[in-house]
Amino acid sequence: MTELDHFPEPRAAHGGLAGEGALNLLGRPDLDPFVVLVREAVQNSWDARTGAGPVTVSVELNSVTDEQRSALRSDVFAKLPPKGVYSDAVEGADVELFRLLGQKDLRVLTITDRGTRGLGGPVRADRPAEDGDITDFADLVFNIGQPSDREMGGGTYGFGKTISYLVSRSRTVLIHTSTGNKGRTQQRLIAQTIGRQYSYRNRNYTGRHWWGVQRNDGSIEPLIGDAARRLAARIGLPGFATSETGTTIAILGPDLGGQSPEQVCNYIAEAIAWNFWPKMVASDGSRPDMVFNVSMDGRTVEVPDPRRTAPLAAFAQALDALRACDDEGASADDFPMQRVSRIRSQRPSADLGWLSMNAVPLASRQPLDCGLDDHEQPRTAAAFEGPAHHVAVMRRAELVVQYRPGPALPDKGLEWAGVFRTSVEADGAFAAAEPPTHDDWRPSLVSERRQRTYVNVALRDIKAAAESAFAPALQQSGAKVEASGVVVADQLGELISLAPGTGASRRRPAMGRHRTSGSPTARVEIGRRWLETSADGQSHLCVEFAVVAQQGTKGSLVSAVVGAAGPDGVSMERDAPLGAPVPIVLGFWKGSRQVGDQAVEVPADDRGKWCLRVLQPADVGTVVDLRVEPAEGAA
Repeated sequence: MTELDHFPEPRAAHGGLAGEGALNLLGRPDLDPFVVLVREAVQNSWDARTGAGPVTVSVELNSVTDEQRSALRSDVFAKLPPKGVYSDAVEGADVELFRLLGQKDLRVLTITDRGTRGLGGPVRADRPAEDGDITDFADLVFNIGQPSDREMGGGTYGFGKTISYLVSRSRTVLIHTSTGNKGRTQQRLIAQTIGRQYSYRNRNYTGRHWWGVQRNDGSIEPLIGDAARRLAARIGLPGFATSETGTTIAILGPDLGGQSPEQVCNYIAEAIAWNFWPKMVASDGSRPDMVFNVSMDGRTVEVPDPRRTAPLAAFAQALDALRACDDEGASADDFPMQRVSRIRSQRPSADLGWLSMNAVPLASRQPLDCGLDDHEQPRTAAAFEGPAHHVAVMRRAELVVQYRPGPALPDKGLEWAGVFRTSVEADGAFAAAEPPTHDDWRPSLVSERRQRTYVNVALRDIKAAAESAFAPALQQSGAKVEASGVVVADQLGELISLAPGTGASRRRPAMGRHRTSGSPTARVEIGRRWLETSADGQSHLCVEFAVVAQQGTKGSLVSAVVGAAGPDGVSMERDAPLGAPVPIVLGFWKGSRQVGDQAVEVPADDRGKWCLRVLQPADVGTVVDLRVEPAEGAA
């Protein structure tokens, strides 16, 4: 059994940063503490990736067992700061920690990553790294304000790390890591509290405390090797497989803010989806960059699937087009249902990034039970509520910085989503524009004039592009047309598509409802819809669409099922009254040529526009279900 030593940081002769100052460096972000926690932890995990496979991040909220509590009290925190160094009226680390360790309902929130390099480098901050080695351990555990050393990374071990302490009621965390050290794998374990500065026995202390192994010179270092592995197991931290590297940050006694443990886990799962959906979606059918797991006392809490969750599915669809144009050299013309464009600065001349936008039918939301907020309203980790009319902006790391709002559409049955990703050339400028919480781009934070111009131009042009795409519909529809949405749909034209799996949400008078049923290898994107009058006076509903298939497939078969809309305007009437007029599929057209009756085979490399025509009886709402499946003999 190993008992850790306690090291309270003394104030240096030339001053230093007090514990309160360290905690205040994060500022007062607008985001919820758990959202900031998730963002900071995952960003740092991504920056520490090894590249050998997807990064796995697991968040667990577990009850501490009697055996684990005993190990915490006897092995980790056997030595506490002297009592009385804080007044009872002030929240102090020694008072809170002492009380917390005695609670029967003590919980620990762990954030674990695998597929990362762990916290390597020197185990103390006064020793330089050898041969350009990393300094991750010292940066996270000891240093304040150390920037990330990963090019085009997303996080920092500097200011943002303090959120881990702020979430803990005792301001206490335990850090367990496995990392490479001189050709071998080494485990390290240390605990830390950030409290208030105080004086004791004629000596001033900063309020920062560590528990580890104290050296002869008075410094503190982590417990290392098998001793660290055994102690981590006794206190219930996740273990490492042989030669596996990664890091676990355990927050002792997290402040649940009055919510139940289940509601907090739901909230964290929702925060992961909204902030890291780009890491969860792969555009080419390969494995995603990151895998996320959330659990409570061993029970899995589902993280929403961005491809099947509105409005994230629409953002994912926009990112697919952006990646294809920026990374694979595709043309914006290959995405007829979206608007994809490059954002550039003219003076100074620079490529700033790509912007992709698309409009989709509004889909119903599936809220998670995250408890209630201070106003007794349902709590949510979503970045916004209501229809999407936002651009998700991100740097090359594809970690969402924020959702910037644009013009909201007057048609309550439509929403639009956009994605902007910086270029390699300009990524550093946007990194400099981020505050410690990485949740905004502020040009005023950029000291270099050229880079400040890049950020200003990009924000201006993103706004202008959104207004150019969607404001015309807003201006020309007016309040009187809002109920039908026909004018709005015509104005948006090619930008209207349907994100797969989101479903339908409302009835379109006269023009009906449209939805898709997809295959795992292809999807249908809906474009313009309009009514035509034939020579014999009949009304034809025209639905424009395109098929996007995965690379390697040989083609898709698109068919249509049509019917009269039910009373809710969404469902399809199964049994029409005898003799009642019903919609009828007339066929599929490519340009002015009919190429199919009830179905049409679309080659895998065809990104062009197709048209389905339906005979629509007067005063009958129509539901159109476009279905796509692999063509016969397709892979």
